[in-house]
Amino acid sequence: MRQIGTLPTEHQASVLTDWLIAEGIEAKYERELAGFEIWVKDEDKLSRARAEFEAYLAEPQAAKYAESAARAAEVRRNRQEQQRQYERRIQRGSTALTTGRSTLTIAMVIASILVGILTNLGQMPRGPNETMKALAFNSVPAKEAAELKDKYGLDPDSWGLKFASIRKGELWRLVTTAFIHFGALHLIFNMIWLYQLGRMVETRYGTAFLGGLCVAVEIASSFVQVAVPVAQGGAAVNILDPNLMIYLGGMSGVVYGLFGFIWVKAAIDPQSRFFLPPSTIVIMIGWMFFCMVSPTGMMSETAEGVKNSVANWSHGAGLAMGMLCGWLATLGAWGR
Repeated sequence: MRQIGTLPTEHQASVLTDWLIAEGIEAKYERELAGFEIWVKDEDKLSRARAEFEAYLAEPQAAKYAESAARAAEVRRNRQEQQRQYERRIQRGSTALTTGRSTLTIAMVIASILVGILTNLGQMPRGPNETMKALAFNSVPAKEAAELKDKYGLDPDSWGLKFASIRKGELWRLVTTAFIHFGALHLIFNMIWLYQLGRMVETRYGTAFLGGLCVAVEIASSFVQVAVPVAQGGAAVNILDPNLMIYLGGMSGVVYGLFGFIWVKAAIDPQSRFFLPPSTIVIMIGWMFFCMVSPTGMMSETAEGVKNSVANWSHGAGLAMGMLCGWLATLGAWGR
């Protein structure tokens, strides 16, 4: 706000302020040692406000100021009503985002829990069972695995070994890894975030959109996590496993993708009605960086005693893909 002048009495300041408001100029007055300062909010109306100030000083008893209080009161009532209507719209939008349809979100939570039960949350001392083999990123028959090791050697970074199942056309494995979890806490925390964030997107954009977004995010996150060399934190193929298993799992890539999508939409598209509390942003970003710098590597034991660290590349790729999708949706390219 900009100051336009000072008046000696509060009565004069009140009259002029009411007149400015009645004329569509948002103003207020404040008491100071020298008198009552008049402040105007709108920069583009500053010159007019100063002209009105000079006119009042020249003729403070002018008849036009007699009804300024009543007119200003009406302006204030209209503004308050507009603010109440705006708040009601926001509340209705927020309620809709938390109480609307969530069919796919709930189905994904249930599927993750069922897979967790069928895979014993990754704790399989006798080796991976058929469910784990069917859903894991990489799993090939023992005979084929032996042939692949003869062909590509025993390098755990070999794409010929890492992507053996994908190269065979088993593209579902790019997505099904999201339903595999290693440990109860891993599952619980991911399901809490999936339920909260997934419902927001599904309610606003629909089940089909949420499904497409989750598939795109999970493909990006799982592919990047496996493609990155092991020395840089990428997923490793278990050379000692007869099926060349890759123990990659978790819905966290999708969760970070949903978070990134909502974050971008809330920031640059007010019509989206999305809102993320600052605490949520701090938790999500803070947790991602904590996992990256943790001296323990956030290690977790899986089948056959294989040690896996947190899939940081999956988190980052999921977040980036979600933010990209949010930006594209904001441009109106799709999902509007």
